[in-house]
Amino acid sequence: MLRPSLRRALLRTAARRVPWATRYSTVSKTSDPLRVLFCGSDEFSCASLQALYDEQKQNSELIRSIDVLVRPAKPTGRGNRIMKDVPLRALAEQLRLPIHVRDTFKGWDMPKPAGDPINLIIAVSFGLFVPQRLLRESKYGGINVHPSLLPE
Repeated sequence: MLRPSLRRALLRTAARRVPWATRYSTVSKTSDPLRVLFCGSDEFSCASLQALYDEQKQNSELIRSIDVLVRPAKPTGRGNRIMKDVPLRALAEQLRLPIHVRDTFKGWDMPKPAGDPINLIIAVSFGLFVPQRLLRESKYGGINVHPSLLPE
């Protein structure tokens, strides 16, 4: 991910070289704005959510909404007395994004932000498999991002 200042400089340079690009762009005209369900848990998923949120703020025609799905707090420590939330929940609260807490997908239907259905599911270090029925409901399906190589 580029630093914001470098990104702005590159975009300004590109816009000067190709002035028609902004006037004749078809990205927002040909595709639906993304309504993302972001599923995650750890610091790796926090970095991904922050990048997605930053992109939404810079390009609101591309990403209309981001809903965050996290797993519930788990007991930790000696005697399992301390309940610990996943780091992604704190970030989602800080960014004021809608948060959904689920430990299973049974009987759960995807949210409909502003009345429109979710059209992309992004799972980053989530820990649960997103069921096929939810992937089929979303127009663009899903993306799974994991910080390590997964077994074949």
